Amino acid sequence: MIRPLMCIVALGPTATACLAADPPAKKLTADEHNELEVQWTGLNIIASYRIKSGKYEEAETASRRALDVARRLYATATVTSTPACVVEVERL
Repeated sequence: MIRPLMCIVALGPTATACLAADPPAKKLTADEHNELEVQWTGLNIIASYRIKSGKYEEAETASRRALDVARRLYATATVTSTPACVVEVERL
């Protein structure tokens, strides 16, 4: 499936972000939310251990899976402030 690409340009010299536009997410039940949090935490722990043991490809795989879970977990979240990285870039 081809997904349209949505770009957001921040007011600053070089701050940009591009995200694939996904269909609207359904609201998670409490059980679904808890299960995804457990998966997300576990994958982040696995990635951390893989990095410490020098297994960078395996760490990247676990990190990407954790990112996918986080996107499902927080798909309906809204951003209420400017991320610190954007603020830092704007100061340059």
